Amino acid sequence: MPYQALTQLESISSGIAPMQSVELAEPQPLPINVLDKGQMRTSQIRDFESCEIAYKTSKPLFLRFRNKPGFHVHLRRRGTGRYSINNAGVINGASTEVQIYCSREPWYKNVFETGSRSPRNILFGLPVDSAAKLLGATAGAIFDFAEAETFHTRVPVQPSLARLIDELFDFESEGIGAIHQEARRLEILALSLSGLQGQCDAGKSAYRVRPDDVARLRAIEAYIEQNLALDLSIERLSSKAGMSASRFKSLFRDVNGMSVGSHIRTARMQAAAQMLRSGLPVGEVALRVGFRHPGHFARVFREVHGHAPSEHV
Repeated sequence: MPYQALTQLESISSGIAPMQSVELAEPQPLPINVLDKGQMRTSQIRDFESCEIAYKTSKPLFLRFRNKPGFHVHLRRRGTGRYSINNAGVINGASTEVQIYCSREPWYKNVFETGSRSPRNILFGLPVDSAAKLLGATAGAIFDFAEAETFHTRVPVQPSLARLIDELFDFESEGIGAIHQEARRLEILALSLSGLQGQCDAGKSAYRVRPDDVARLRAIEAYIEQNLALDLSIERLSSKAGMSASRFKSLFRDVNGMSVGSHIRTARMQAAAQMLRSGLPVGEVALRVGFRHPGHFARVFREVHGHAPSEHV
């Protein structure tokens, strides 16, 4: 059974900014050779399928993967870490990490890349029965969760696993090199699944992200930008998001790669810079972005921008 039976790189569109909205109904398919340097190879070992994709481009790219029901392990190395599930909000993942997916329904994954990067992707596909053999009760729990939506979790990549990813791409595909490649694939999959099983056994769920959670966070981010003058406490924001404060803080950091407080501070300083350029007085700008005391505002502004608000033009 070819790897495309579970996952297929459906299209590559060039010249698209990483955060730009893309309409999936009208993709712009381009062959893999539009890249400055690209390679894609597929193989089948035992009960699972493997696909390795490496590319380098000087232009922003949008890649769309069509996925069928099953258990999927995606390893990302040196990419932007920006992707979305089923065309929902963009998730800001790590540039190197393991992503686990499980679904009983077809689903899409969209990957957003900037230019001047050389990402390496390894995708494993496992049918339901194969996943059950490898993970036992863990697979059953994950597929039960996936009844309602696509299960999605992220597992950090240890240095030893990152090294194996690079070695897989460095080996030749023929002769003894092919044997080394097969050994690396088995070891990479084993380490990835061990990380997932360890998380599940320990009851950890900090990296689990649902598409509807991303949508709720994007709504909160819009609320923050529109209400910078308010007291944007964790309690207020988590209540609007419909989740506990601890879940909100953990999820926000996992999706955006920064804390809620850091995001608010960045949003306030960016808005303040725009207002100052428009000619508004420093005191008024401070109040508009949520600072009661101009001195506190000036100190934070200098930390972020490297100069006083009065010097910003």
